[in-house]
Amino acid sequence: MSAPQAKKLPGGLPPWMATFADLMALMMTFFVLLFAYSKVEEEKFKQMAGSMAEAFGGVQYIKSNSEDSVPGMEAGVMSRTGFTPLQFDPKSGRIISQPLQGAQQGQDRHDREAEELLKELQDALNEDIEAGAVALEKKEHDIVIRFPEHVSFASGRADLVDRAIPLISRIVGLISSDRMLIVAGHTDDRPVASGMFKSNWGLSAARAASVAEQILSKRHIDPSRLVVAGYADTRPIVANDTAGHRARNRRVEIIVRQGTEESTDSNQNEGFLN
Repeated sequence: MSAPQAKKLPGGLPPWMATFADLMALMMTFFVLLFAYSKVEEEKFKQMAGSMAEAFGGVQYIKSNSEDSVPGMEAGVMSRTGFTPLQFDPKSGRIISQPLQGAQQGQDRHDREAEELLKELQDALNEDIEAGAVALEKKEHDIVIRFPEHVSFASGRADLVDRAIPLISRIVGLISSDRMLIVAGHTDDRPVASGMFKSNWGLSAARAASVAEQILSKRHIDPSRLVVAGYADTRPIVANDTAGHRARNRRVEIIVRQGTEESTDSNQNEGFLN
C-alpha cells in the first residue's frame, strides 16, 4: 500500500506554512513593540556627545520630531565653547543658517563704542551744536560729524576760515587714534561760480582735503587711517529746491568708522555710507 499523503490547505499550500506565517507575524509584532518602548539613555548620550565634541571640535545634531527624543538635545552644534542652536526650515527640515555669535558680538561692541563716542562728543560740543557750528549723527556703527559751509568756508573757496580750525582740532583730540576717518566734501547742485574750480567735484574734494590737512597737522591720526572723498551734489541731505536746503547740502563731514582697518576697507568699496 502506498503511504498516505499529507492534507494540503486550500490553494495547495502545505500545513506547515500556516504555523510558519503565524510565527513570523508574532516575531514582527514582538520587535515592533520592543522598538516602540525603547528609550535613549540620556546620560550615556551626553557622554558620547561630549567625547565626540572633544575629538572633532563640534558635533552636529539633527532635530528629531519623535516623542522619545531626548529633552534639551535640540538641533545645534556642541563644541568646547558650548551649544549653538541652528535654525531649521519647518517644511524641508534643512538647516537655514548658523548664527555667527562672534560676528554678532563684534557688531555689538562697535555699536557700544559708537554710542560712547557720540555721548562724549555731544557733551564736549554742546555749545557748538546749539550755535549750529557742528552737527552730530549716528549711522549704524559710524559717527558723522558735519560742518556746514557757513562756519567752515567762504563761498566758492576751499580754504578753512579761521574760526573752523580750533573747532576741528578740538574734535580730533576727542577721537581715538586707532579709528578710521573719512573726510567727505559735499556741495549743492548749482554750478561753481568761482573760477578756481571747474566743477563741484573739484570744490568738494578740495574742501575735504583742507579738513584732512588740518586733522593731520595735529599729528594725532595716522595718515594711513584717513580717507578723503569729494561727492559734489550726488549725496544731498535734502532736496536742492530752496536756498535753505542748498545751504544744508553744502557741507564737509568727518565720518568716524568703528572696527578694524579691514572692515573699513570693505565698507569703502560699498560707498562709505548709504
